[in-house]
Parts: sequence; structure tokens; C-alpha cells
Amino acid sequence: MKKTFILLAIISLIKCSNSDELHLYPDYIVGTWELQSKFISEEHSLLLNECDRKNRYIFRDDKTIDFKEYRENSNENCVLINEEYSYEKYKVENDILEMSGTLYVTPSQEDSFTRLNLIKFPNENTLEIYYFDANMKPHSFASEIWKRID
Repeated sequence: MKKTFILLAIISLIKCSNSDELHLYPDYIVGTWELQSKFISEEHSLLLNECDRKNRYIFRDDKTIDFKEYRENSNENCVLINEEYSYEKYKVENDILEMSGTLYVTPSQEDSFTRLNLIKFPNENTLEIYYFDANMKPHSFASEIWKRID
């Protein structure tokens, strides 16, 4: 009986340590994340420059979010651009990240929006975001990979 219990405990530990991803949501996402890579298919990634790598998600304990997006302007300067939209709140349930915010259609018109993504944490410092297709099925490849920097 004692040997059976020890064997089951060892098997449980091995299974837990071999888990493909961490399931510590929703609090595990809290922190600052930097863009590492973007994919348009399983075989094709987008070439990111230093400006792209400045993009940041900042998830807070109070379920608010900041997104800092940078792009090169016509003078090839890296500039912060958050004039098209802003994220404001987020929640995580069952591996689904829901982010809501405001879309600035024109200077005088705003609309609310919600973005849903499947998320995974292969390790404590990596966040994978999977986009959904038109049928609300997640892509089989990570669309964006983010690294924890804080």
C-alpha cells in the first residue's frame, strides 16, 4: 500500500513537471510584456525591427491594461502611436484573454471594441497569443509571442 502511494505521488509529480504550459491565470498575466515575434502562418514570421520590439502590454492587478504601440514614421524615427485605439480593461477566463477599449474612428467619433484571443504560457516569462479565425477557432500557431520584462 505504501509503495503504491509513493509510486502514484511520483507519477503525479512527473505529470505536473512535464506540463506543456502554465495555468496560473488570471493573475499570472500581470506585468509588462514586450513583443518578441509575430507570425502570419506556421511557417512565416514577420521580420520585426527594433521599433516593433518596443511594443508593450502592461497588465495590472486592477484588470486595467495599457498597450504601447510603436511604428517608424516617414523619417524612420520610432514613435509611439496610440491614436487609432486604446485598450482599457481585460479579463482572463478559460485561457481566453478578453481586452476591451476604445476605437477612435474620427476625432469626434469613438466606438467601443472587444478583442478575444487564446493565450498560453509555455514558461513563466513567455506569453503566446493565438488569434481566432472568422469561425472563432484559434489558429494552430502562436500569432504573437511576448516576453515578460517586469
